Amino acid sequence: MISASPAVSSAPLRLHRAPDPVPIEEPVPEPFDAPHPHHTPIHTPQNEDPVPDPKPS
Repeated sequence: MISASPAVSSAPLRLHRAPDPVPIEEPVPEPFDAPHPHHTPIHTPQNEDPVPDPKPS
């Protein structure tokens, strides 16, 4: 005789759950004290090196 129901494992089902996020304890920087470490510096005419004059007078 062939059984119509599929074989069921008797092992308990264990679900995986990711750990709860832990708050990052970093000191809050003062505003405008330094540029953001993950951002590239902004290129502005004020912070570029002066181009030397090829024909000084």
